[in-house]
Amino acid sequence: MTLFRNTELTTNRILGEVLFLSGLLFILHSLASKFFWYWHYWWFDIVMHLLGGFILGLLFTWFIIRVGVSWRKRVWFYIVALIVLAITIWWEIFEYVNDMVREINYISDTTIDIMLGVLGASLAYMFIRKKMIDEE
Repeated sequence: MTLFRNTELTTNRILGEVLFLSGLLFILHSLASKFFWYWHYWWFDIVMHLLGGFILGLLFTWFIIRVGVSWRKRVWFYIVALIVLAITIWWEIFEYVNDMVREINYISDTTIDIMLGVLGASLAYMFIRKKMIDEE
């Protein structure tokens, strides 16, 4: 049983949001790299990790809906959070291996980045869930 009557329309809208936000993330990251915003604005990294987690949360929740499983079960929230957690950890390893990290407090920065990614995914899941329940 699907959550709403017009699943096709809803999944298309969610995918559109994913694409728009991904483009925004790409543009912001490109500008931040060029103009050193990550170093000039201490909070910019926070925004980017939260937005990245939100996008991944939207994407994997979209996938759950698209496949047609009953995502009302709480287990899907945990699955989305774990997938985003794994991707966020992978990203932090990627940054470390490629010497993209210049922080003195690398461990605390990495921990916060991981938490922000999972928080963003959780917010996306709750956003979609509320949106769908409101449309029923």
